[in-house]
Amino acid sequence: TSWVEEFGIDGFRVDTAKHVDIERWAKLKDEAEVALQTWRENNPDRPGANWDDDFWMTAEVFGHGLGKSEYFDHGFDSVINFDFQKANKNDLEGLFSRYAKEINNDPDYNLLSYISSHDTALYNRSELIQAGTALLLLPGGVQTFYGDETARPMGDGGSDPEQGTRSAMNWNNIDKPVLSHWQKLGQFRNDHIAVGAGEHQQLASSPYTFSRVYESDELIDEVVIAVGAQGTTAVTVEGIFEDGTVVRDAYTGKETTVTNGTASFAAGNQGIILIENTTEP
Repeated sequence: TSWVEEFGIDGFRVDTAKHVDIERWAKLKDEAEVALQTWRENNPDRPGANWDDDFWMTAEVFGHGLGKSEYFDHGFDSVINFDFQKANKNDLEGLFSRYAKEINNDPDYNLLSYISSHDTALYNRSELIQAGTALLLLPGGVQTFYGDETARPMGDGGSDPEQGTRSAMNWNNIDKPVLSHWQKLGQFRNDHIAVGAGEHQQLASSPYTFSRVYESDELIDEVVIAVGAQGTTAVTVEGIFEDGTVVRDAYTGKETTVTNGTASFAAGNQGIILIENTTEP
């Protein structure tokens, strides 16, 4: 906690949490919170000193999946989710509705999901568009393992079969279509708290269309997303955006006006339409 008090660190990602007595983690969380408040008081002009977020701790508990375990009662705000890597990403509604119901109804429960890991495997390099869509639009927290956004290839494992997951970054051989897709979805997720934390509702099955709505005392954030669109598509937005509202597809940058409960866009090359209200920041 001296690191927290000296540098203003506001969270820890704890490795191999299961190998320490669980009660010790709760003690660390309490002491880290005190240290963070001390840093804020001692550094009033530093960036982040005026934040009011509590100290955050994420646990790596190998094999942990969906489900609120005892780690959430001993100092942890989230736990890394080992289930998502092998989840059926062809069933987006099944995934999204289950994760939203499991996670977003409880402010004291979160998971950090991934598709690749140094401890397990790299996700199929030929399916990173589809997997990126599933990951970056997933409710809850998500993490990008370096190179998933560029299709970094598996390296030579040598005597360690897992070492290949830690290959050098492919700076000179970036898969530009994969990178562009991940950048657009990642920026949209960053711009809209509703993507990760909002209430999920399916609006249509073809193309698969859903809304995410996040409401708090300070903020209302609403988005509609279509997956698998082709050509000019009338996306249903009824109940989310009123007729006459000017909306934007963040994937292509095009704008249109909602008419009769739909917003019509020419889908981009990956069939994703990311609808946001142009009047929102």
